[in-house]
Amino acid sequence: MRLLLTTIVLFGSPLAYNNPAYAERLTLHAEPRPRDRNAVTDDWPHFLGRNYDLVSKESGLRTRWDKETEPKLIWELQRGKGYAPPVAAAGKIVMAHRLDGMETIECLDAATGKLLWSDQIPIDFGESFGYPEAPQAPPTIDGDKVYFIGTRALLRCYHFESGEVLWKRDLGKEYEVETHFFGKGGAPLIYGNHVILNLGGKNNSAVAAFDKLTGKSAWTTEQDWDGSYASPTPVTFHGQPRILVFAGGESKPPHGGLLSVDPETGQADFAFPWRATREASVNSSTPRVVGNRIFMSEAYTEGGVMLDIDETNQPSVFRKLPETNVQFMTPLVREGRYLYGITERTDITATWFCLDMKTGEELWREGNYGRGNFLETADGIFATGEFGQFMSINLTPEGPEILSEMQPFFSPETFCPPMIHDGLLFLVQSTAEPDGSSQPRILCFDLRK
Repeated sequence: MRLLLTTIVLFGSPLAYNNPAYAERLTLHAEPRPRDRNAVTDDWPHFLGRNYDLVSKESGLRTRWDKETEPKLIWELQRGKGYAPPVAAAGKIVMAHRLDGMETIECLDAATGKLLWSDQIPIDFGESFGYPEAPQAPPTIDGDKVYFIGTRALLRCYHFESGEVLWKRDLGKEYEVETHFFGKGGAPLIYGNHVILNLGGKNNSAVAAFDKLTGKSAWTTEQDWDGSYASPTPVTFHGQPRILVFAGGESKPPHGGLLSVDPETGQADFAFPWRATREASVNSSTPRVVGNRIFMSEAYTEGGVMLDIDETNQPSVFRKLPETNVQFMTPLVREGRYLYGITERTDITATWFCLDMKTGEELWREGNYGRGNFLETADGIFATGEFGQFMSINLTPEGPEILSEMQPFFSPETFCPPMIHDGLLFLVQSTAEPDGSSQPRILCFDLRK
C-alpha cells in the first residue's frame, strides 16, 4: 500500500511540497528497529566496499529467518534503468540510473528514502543486445565529495552534503572515449589525490588520473586497449602499491587484458593480454589478488587465469582455468586463500564454485541461483540470485550452506550486488516482474537484530 504524501511529511521530508514526482516514486512501509548499542556500522563508499574486497564490518545483523520472520521492507523507491549499485556513507546512499531519458544521480537518506539532492543530465541513450545504455557503475564517495563517470564518460565531482557540482570533465569528447555496448563502465577509484579511471581513450590513454580537487589531468597510461566494465582496484605486490585495470571493450580485432599501473606516474609494469576472441564481448569482472597471485576471468572464450607476479613486477601464468568463466561478478576471497565465485554467462548454467588460490584446484562447484553476488559481514555471508533471491549463507572449502532465504521479488537481471549500511539491506530490482506487479526499484529492508 502506498502511503500518502502527508505520511512522507511526518517522516521529516518536504518532498510533498517541493518534489511531488519523487514523492510519487517513494513508498514507505515501516520504521526500522532501533540499532543495538553494540552494533557496528560500516560505510560502503565505493564499489566492492571500503577495502575493495566485498567485506563489511557491519554487525548486529540477522542471519536466520523463516517465512514468518523475514526481514521487513522499510521503504522502496521506483528507479529507472541501469545496473549501477548504490553506495553509502554517514547514513546516506547515492545511486545512479537512467530515469525519464536523463542520467540521474540521487542522494537519499538511508533510513527513510528521503531525497536529499539530485542531478539530471540529458543523454541520448541507446540499447545493445536488448540491454539498455544506462549507468553501469556506481558513484564513489570520498570524504565530503562524490565522484561519478556517466554513460557518455562525463566525469563529475559533487559536494556530498549539498549536491553542488564542484567540477566536471567531458572525457568522452576530450579523450574520444568509445562508449560501446551499454555505455561507459568502471567506477572511479580515489587513490591519494587522484581520481583514477579505466578510461579507454584514443591516443593510447587506456587509464587516466585526475586531481580529485580540481579535475586537472595528472597522467595517462599509454596503451591502446579500450575501456571495460571492470573497476580499477588498489593492490600491493612485493610491498609496492599498484593499480590493477582489467581493460578491454568492443574492438576489431578484439584486444584487451590486465594492466598493472604505478599510481604515482601511470607507468604500466606490464600489459597481459586476456580477452575473449569474439568481438561482441567485454571484460567485466574485477580481478582478485591473494599475496602476489592474481585471479581474473572473462566469460566467453578464454575463461579464467591465475598469474604470479615476480619481484620485478612481471607476470607469469600459474594456471589457466578455461572452465572458470566468471562474467561480471567479483569473487569473494576468504581466509586469505579460498576464492568463491559464480561461473558462466547465462542464468541456466551459472554455478557457485570454490577455488584454492594456493594450488589452483577447484574444490567444488554446485548450486544454481543464476548470476548473483556475495557479500561478507562481521556476522556472516549474504548472497543474491539472478531472479531476486536473497540468502544468508556459509561458504567453506567443503561446500556452501544456505541458512535462510527469501524472495523479495521475482524478476530477471538482478545483477547489482547487495549493500548493507547501518543494519539496513539495500537490493536493486533492475527489471519489472513478469506479471507486471512491480517495476524497477531499490528496496530497503531491516536487517537489524
